[in-house]
Amino acid sequence: MDKNTIVGLFLIAAVLIGFSWYNTNQERNLQHPQVEQTSLPAAKQYSQQNHGSVKKIATDSTDIFFAATKGEAKDITLQNAKIRVKVSTKGGSVESVELKEYKSYQDFEAQKDKPLLLYSSKDANLNFLLDTKENTMDFSNYYFVPLNA
Repeated sequence: MDKNTIVGLFLIAAVLIGFSWYNTNQERNLQHPQVEQTSLPAAKQYSQQNHGSVKKIATDSTDIFFAATKGEAKDITLQNAKIRVKVSTKGGSVESVELKEYKSYQDFEAQKDKPLLLYSSKDANLNFLLDTKENTMDFSNYYFVPLNA
């Protein structure tokens, strides 16, 4: 090996060692933020003390979405010749999805004429949570108004 090869290998090793040292210091700083626990809002502290579970906070009548917390749950059906989708106005969640032209194997064997059920809210749950400064908004608590566009 000549002198240039040895210097090149030494520089490559120095760059790798320096880069790994820099990254470990950055990771250490990210793991220990300088923010105190008392600076968080009271709702977030309460949520963190209860293992991050979402607690329902009393609705504020001055809240911009207060009107959406009052209403009645209705099922809206969207369908065509091949599919039927039921959407609930409470939470805006999909309740069920059925394929009209197909049947499940059990229904086929039993000579039943029921459509194939792809999705049911009894089997799965779809919910949207949004963290805000004051609390966590759970969209399953809001009522949506369908519009015919």
